[in-house]
Amino acid sequence: MGNTTLTDPQRGQLRTTLEAEQARLQRELPRVTASLDLSACDHADVIDVGAAATEREVSQLRLEQVRDRLEQVEAALVRLELGTAGTCEGCGSPIPFERLELRPTASNCVRCVPKG
Repeated sequence: MGNTTLTDPQRGQLRTTLEAEQARLQRELPRVTASLDLSACDHADVIDVGAAATEREVSQLRLEQVRDRLEQVEAALVRLELGTAGTCEGCGSPIPFERLELRPTASNCVRCVPKG
């Protein structure tokens, strides 16, 4: 896989976007974790227990989403540091900057996006 075809201004824009998303997710992580802890409280009646279980499931899913997204953002920042951001991990072709603007964590061109 070759180096990226991104220009310096494009790399800078991508870095700014990714770092802002990383900071947002790092701020959100403790809030989501706290909401998961709060949903574990004892409840007096069956309806409260059912509602709490649902809240806990939603909080758990949100926590997984935040962690996954943070992992994707951090991986994209590593690719940026290594100079491989903007290069498809599947075929080695350049990833158009327009795609990276829409999906800054993209590591594949549209052709190589895993189907599933």
